[in-house]
Order: sequence, then C-alpha cells, then structure tokens
Amino acid sequence: MSKRRLEEASEESDIDINSTDEEVDSDQEEAEQSEGEIINIDFDFFDINKEIDFHSLKNLARQLIGEDSKKLNLSALTDLILESPTTTIKTDGNDSDPYAFLAPLSFKELKNTDYMKYIHGTDTELSGFLNKISAKKNCLLFSERLINMPIQVIPAMYRIVLEDIEKSEGGESFHYDNYLIPSRKYEVNNETDENSNKRIKTVDLDYYHFEDEFFESNAQLNVKLQNKNGIVQTFIVLDHKSLIKALEELEAAIAAE
Repeated sequence: MSKRRLEEASEESDIDINSTDEEVDSDQEEAEQSEGEIINIDFDFFDINKEIDFHSLKNLARQLIGEDSKKLNLSALTDLILESPTTTIKTDGNDSDPYAFLAPLSFKELKNTDYMKYIHGTDTELSGFLNKISAKKNCLLFSERLINMPIQVIPAMYRIVLEDIEKSEGGESFHYDNYLIPSRKYEVNNETDENSNKRIKTVDLDYYHFEDEFFESNAQLNVKLQNKNGIVQTFIVLDHKSLIKALEELEAAIAAE
C-alpha cells in the first residue's frame, strides 16, 4: 500500500473536514476572525482501501453526479473505482474516510455500465465525439472531494494517478490517448448598479473544482448540460498532451499565489 504526504500549514485555516460541496461553510467567517491561529494538517495519499472506502466513495460519487445519480447504480460504479488504481487523500491514516479521490477508469471497464450509457445520453455532441475516438485508448478521470480541500494537493493527486496508470499497464511509456473528466459548476447571481434608478441582475457560472478552468482552456471538447437548480454538470475531454499542459499551468498558477 503506497503512502505519500503533502503537509500544509496555513494561518486562519478554513478547512472543515466534515463539509461537502453541497453544504454552506458556516465556520469560515469564524475562522477568518481568529488571529494568529496556525493549523498543521498532513494530507496523506493512499491507494484504495477496499475494506473502508466504499461508502465514502459512493457518497462522493453521488455528490459529483448530482440529481441524476438517482438513475444510476452507484454501487456498481463504486466497485469499479475500488478495483482501479485510485488515489485517495486522507488526514487520519489509511483506515479513515477519504476526503478526496481520483479514479482512472478505462472505457473498456465502463463499456457495459449504466454510467457510460448515461454519459452518451446526456449530449449528442459529446456522444458523437466519444464514438469518434472509440478506437483509441480512453479513460474516465472520476474525481471528487470535500469543498475546502486545498488546491495545492490536486496536481500531486493527478501526477500520482498518472504514474500508477503506467505501472498498472506494465510500462513507463504507457498513457491513455484521451481523458474524459466529469465535473460541475454552480450558479452565481450578481447584482450591479448601472445608475441610481436601475439594478442589473446577471447569472454567471463558477467552478467547484479550480483545476477545471485549466482543463477547459486546453480541452478538445467542453460540454455543459442544462442548469438544474443552480448546478450545471460538465464534461471535459483532453488528450494526454493537453492534460499534462493543463496540470503544468495549474501548478504555475498555484505557485504564483
């Protein structure tokens, strides 16, 4: 069982290990008001723990897919995640629940699943593109995490998984040709004063996953589905070279902060 660690020390930390992307971070304001508080958190990267991780991964998968998860066999999808070279992030040892995960699932593994059928049924352009590249080596990168996991851990998680893919496929030079990344955005309502008598309301979409901005800018295809209660499901397709470029740009942006 491999284990790697990324240590984060931050002032006025707003990391709440119990919250999810669906919850309101009510503790953030209190954390920001505390002065001089330093919290050291060790983020450990673990291979999958089949005895412990099932229910947490299933819940995170439900969170990522959203309302449409009710139509799917999430237990079967979670079983595939448990059998793949998945990396999890935990803070209290390998027997604790994961707060983030990244699972590489080959299209061959997903071929007869209801989740792949669901993906093809979401958008005709996406389905057509996936059919077009079907002769190549394709992979679904399925990832979700708690809302306030620090972005600094994400590039490392992707790098680890790409290395594990090489090892699991038996060669240093192996990689998939294309990667499909399901994700989501949320609706942001803005009000601006154009003049003293008129207020302008606009609706924008923002990222749940900060890295998606870099994935989208390098994507071969970027699909947004219909807005459902303020949540928009997205699908991003990148080839291998574009994925590496996006990760490099993400790392540079994090280093510049």
